[in-house]
Amino acid sequence: MRELWGQSSQLMRVARRLSKPLVLISSAAVGVGTVLAVQSLNSTAEDLLGSFRGPLEQRIGAALGHPLKIGPYKGLRPWGVALGETAIAPTSSDRSTIKLQGLSVHLDPLASLRQWQPVVRLKLQGLDGVLDRQADGRYWRFGDVPQGGDAPPDLDLRFELVQPARIRLTPSGEEIQLSSRGSVQIAQKRFTAMSRLRWPDGAGSLALDVKGRWDRPELVLSSRVRSLDLSRLEPFLPGPDATELAGEAGGDLAIRWTPDRFRCQGQLQVRDLELQNTTLPDPLRSSAVGFSCRNDRLSLDPSRWRLGEWRADAKGFLQVSGPVDLRINVASLKRKDRAQLRLDGPWSNPRWRLAGLVDLPELDGPLRVQGQLRTPWTDPAFRQIQVQNALITSAGLRLRLDGTIGDQIDLR
Repeated sequence: MRELWGQSSQLMRVARRLSKPLVLISSAAVGVGTVLAVQSLNSTAEDLLGSFRGPLEQRIGAALGHPLKIGPYKGLRPWGVALGETAIAPTSSDRSTIKLQGLSVHLDPLASLRQWQPVVRLKLQGLDGVLDRQADGRYWRFGDVPQGGDAPPDLDLRFELVQPARIRLTPSGEEIQLSSRGSVQIAQKRFTAMSRLRWPDGAGSLALDVKGRWDRPELVLSSRVRSLDLSRLEPFLPGPDATELAGEAGGDLAIRWTPDRFRCQGQLQVRDLELQNTTLPDPLRSSAVGFSCRNDRLSLDPSRWRLGEWRADAKGFLQVSGPVDLRINVASLKRKDRAQLRLDGPWSNPRWRLAGLVDLPELDGPLRVQGQLRTPWTDPAFRQIQVQNALITSAGLRLRLDGTIGDQIDLR
């Protein structure tokens, strides 16, 4: 027994001495095998990306309307890959550009299982964009998307700006910081985005939550405006660069719009509003303007306006696809000229009721005008001004008019 016990103890000591080298050798073998496997997988992924790079650049670039250069392969990431600097280049007719310092693409397995749909996440790093305003007011010209062909993939593409993007507008020189994340469901043709625009010099911020479709009109928008300097919106105004805007806006507004329905909720306040345009003889000003919205009704709070020597008090509401009731009282600050205008009735064919007087040096006494107009402007076949019971009177003058003003004038 003693001999057996001694032999057993000796064998155990030998085994212990051998176990450490074996573990080290096994670990090294596993490590080397893992490194070789990762290197092989890494090389395979790089080769696969290289084979798809050209077709992807061509197809996406055609849709964007700009040449696309996908960045170099930077290695594997959990469930995805990382790419280097990626750029969308300018064209001869559109000098706008976008550059990314880096881009990672990976599959989200848990989200894919929850949705029973592949979910791919894009993380955009260091986005820097230059948007050049064109003659028609646009900042980007998209390309033509080819019709037909293969059906779009049933894919949920989720994007996120890792850092706020820097967007510069030319030729105005305006600079904006953009934070954004959202998703694009390609097969369903739906999109969502949560974005925030901020001006670096403290000129306010604008937050937007948007979702909708691009195959038909459908939009849900929530906005939060905080101390926004309206002059910073001049580069976004349509038409030529001839409009100057000033004031400060704030408020919350939500809109839901489809072709057969419009709903909204919220309000917007503007202080020290000033609008200048070549079509106006003087700047249009108001110290305080308030707009509110509830369901399909848009309201203008009582407000006072100035245009040169003219002053106007206005208030009213508009119900989409329903009635309108807008009242404006206008008076001259230097003369006795004044007028009262009321717009009411259905929006498709509103009634304009006017009453006022004007002092003219050529006449002995004021010229008084009163009457009623109709403007059925939603029907292209009957776009005209219908003059109803217009009466112009002064000392020794009495003129009554009825008829229509359109392509031809027929007044009696």
